[in-house]
Amino acid sequence: MPTRRLPVAVLSNHVPPVALHGPFDVRTGAMHFQQPCLSCHEAPRTDKPWAADFKQQACSGCHSESIDQVVSRHALLQVTAVPTDNASCLSCHPNGEPATNFNHIFFPVALGDVHALGSAAVHLTGAISCKSCHTTGASTSVDCTACHGPADQNARHSGLIGPEPANATQLWSGTGAAPGGETAKCLLCHANGALQRIATHPGSGTQPAAFPIASGNHFQSCEQCHTAQRTASALRNPQLDFAVASCANCHSQAKDSTTTKHAAFGVDVTTASTATCLGCHSDGGMVASFSHPSFPTTSTDIHALGAPARLVSGTIRCESCHSATASLDYAPIDCTTCHTQVAMAPLHVAVADLKFTTATETSGLCLKCHAESQVPIAVATTPATHVPPVAQHAPFSVGSGAAHYQKPCLTCHATARTDKTLGAGLQGARLQRLPCRANRSRRFPSRSDPDLRIVRGYRQLSRLPPERRRRNLQSPVVPHHPERRPRAGHAGGAPAWRDRLHQLSHRGRWSRRDRLRHVPCPSLPWRHCTSP
Repeated sequence: MPTRRLPVAVLSNHVPPVALHGPFDVRTGAMHFQQPCLSCHEAPRTDKPWAADFKQQACSGCHSESIDQVVSRHALLQVTAVPTDNASCLSCHPNGEPATNFNHIFFPVALGDVHALGSAAVHLTGAISCKSCHTTGASTSVDCTACHGPADQNARHSGLIGPEPANATQLWSGTGAAPGGETAKCLLCHANGALQRIATHPGSGTQPAAFPIASGNHFQSCEQCHTAQRTASALRNPQLDFAVASCANCHSQAKDSTTTKHAAFGVDVTTASTATCLGCHSDGGMVASFSHPSFPTTSTDIHALGAPARLVSGTIRCESCHSATASLDYAPIDCTTCHTQVAMAPLHVAVADLKFTTATETSGLCLKCHAESQVPIAVATTPATHVPPVAQHAPFSVGSGAAHYQKPCLTCHATARTDKTLGAGLQGARLQRLPCRANRSRRFPSRSDPDLRIVRGYRQLSRLPPERRRRNLQSPVVPHHPERRPRAGHAGGAPAWRDRLHQLSHRGRWSRRDRLRHVPCPSLPWRHCTSP
């Protein structure tokens, strides 16, 4: 009697136990569920020719170039498929399912990848399979938008990726399979299945500071900088080469006068490459470390480039001071854009030099004293709590009530600095005082000055004998010479000229040294001079 037993288990447990049809899966849900057994096991047994040999398999019964284009489909993956070579088929498909460890050169789908075959889908129910992307069943057609629809596209890109030129349709927006549909644009950036990290763009060992693109001047679409595309022969869809960037796509002499702008700082960019640009602008921002000898703008200075502005909104930029940068003229300087007359006038009450006329003229006066972007020396309105501390204008007093209060600073400090021609000699060790005799024409009266005639007349009068001196002191006119009386009209009569002499001797228009030299007050012999 022949032995009755099942050759292999498919659906149920059997008594006695039957070996499972493994690892090749034919259970419910598998690709080969309910497929004809004899399509694979068609070879007859050698001992019983009428019976199928279930130890032998043949893939070519269902898979061939004529039936399902198996050779062509594998060729796309750079795999040579031989339908009659069952061993090679089973080496990649041991369970009869799509391979998860093959070289899917267009897109990463291996275990551990975001789109790993067999892993749970995020935007749809079920697991990721070949048909999740190849929705039509054709291996040459891919549709990313089946899962990543408009809502997901907007959530992941809006506000992070900049606009297209001329307000064209966003690079990341749209639907449809590639080729032909908007999926081709998805693959430009995501052909390797990875996310391009915007927050740390590009954040690498060679570019640790990153290059911000989610905000600021470089809020642009990806292909504006990464213009080059990878053209590997194995790739059916082109993709952007993020290892290569081009600054010249936006920055050139024709588009934004790059050459002229840099020439103003002595920098030649006529032959500059992207690597040259990144050498100074590694984060895409303005260079705060270039040589700006006329005014301090480094990162530690008060007017540091890129730092938040204090008196106006925004940040400090070249055009904050060089208001004519639009015409590429960097010579005119305007301090009054931020430092307005309303804000500055109360702080310069003691500074007679500052006049608010034109922006250029006023700014030139600003730089005379503030060439170092600091308060050079404290005057009447400088608070004691000023940060950083400011040295006092001492021992020479210019405070309220002093003889030199509200005198023009540049009259004494007239010598220009040798390192900064815009600045006067006001800064630290460079403070250079103008010799007082250089201003003698103002401080000393001229020979025809009536006050000087009074003083000189009295000095000569004091040398006369007492009797003659008393007689001349009662004269209604100015005493000038003991023998030669001066012309009438120089004084209003006694005691007018004597009162004027008293004023000159104590609180007059000349310095104490000059008063003592010209007016020996202690020898005045009349009652008006009662105080020292």
